[in-house]
Amino acid sequence: MTAFNPLLSAVSYQQIKVWVLAPLLETHDANIDYYYDFSQSIAEYEKTFNELAIEWKWQPVTIKDYELIIEKIAKRKEILAVKRRWFLIFATEMR
Repeated sequence: MTAFNPLLSAVSYQQIKVWVLAPLLETHDANIDYYYDFSQSIAEYEKTFNELAIEWKWQPVTIKDYELIIEKIAKRKEILAVKRRWFLIFATEMR
């Protein structure tokens, strides 16, 4: 039996859009790039959200643009003016 979740109880999956914010480090160092390879994570998110029929977007962010990107996400929600719940997920990869 699944636990009751008051945040999702009245929300259908069609009303949800998830933004996955993933750190992007622009470097040409193979050792560092290894830790910022999110290809496996993207595949896992894609499989999960597709199975749940939840709209989602993988959004790379850097230390320079994360505030602007979050602002754009908030503005887009206001512009669309649809009754949707939006969620931000911050992706991390542990190795």
